[in-house]
Amino acid sequence: MLQNTREGYLADPLYGGNRDMVGWKMIGFPGARYDYRPYIDRRGEDLQLTPLSLIPND
Repeated sequence: MLQNTREGYLADPLYGGNRDMVGWKMIGFPGARYDYRPYIDRRGEDLQLTPLSLIPND
């Protein structure tokens, strides 16, 4: 049950958990981005990226 709770809290909101991406915001995960190449050389910096989900924004 603990494992399922962790998975739901850190999963993409598309799957029904992690409402408003609070789990990602808590750990600083930027979400499901297409490309991270612009950030490769910025190791250790706080990039201030808002999390993105797989759910399309209309």
